[in-house]
Amino acid sequence: MKKWWHWLEKRYLTEWVRMKMEREIRHLQEKTESLQQEVDRLNAYIDGMEQGMKMRTKIFLQTGGRE
Repeated sequence: MKKWWHWLEKRYLTEWVRMKMEREIRHLQEKTESLQQEVDRLNAYIDGMEQGMKMRTKIFLQTGGRE
């Protein structure tokens, strides 16, 4: 039984582990890409807000009337 288990482990278990790791790596790469896209989108939003704040004009309201 022990010899059979070692043969099975050498022959198939390592292949199974390799396939599982490849699937996990692909999953993590996809997740990383989606998170990077979200970061890029949020950075673009922040840049737009900063530019808008710099470009805004000051409005002076005169509330006093004629005497």
